[in-house]
Amino acid sequence: MHRFLWVYSESPIPETLTALKLQHGAMHDIWPEQVNLVNVERNGVVKRASCTGGGTEYTITLN
Repeated sequence: MHRFLWVYSESPIPETLTALKLQHGAMHDIWPEQVNLVNVERNGVVKRASCTGGGTEYTITLN
């Protein structure tokens, strides 16, 4: 059975910011096999990270 949880959050991204480093382990203690998808949009361009397993760091460049 597939279960989905959608969470949306919006925040301004300063123009001087060139990259985001994230560690996304939400709910991995309950469902260790889950995949967290993170989308970041700036100036109409969407960058994505697919986070699997807790504790792994991901970098999204914002050029």
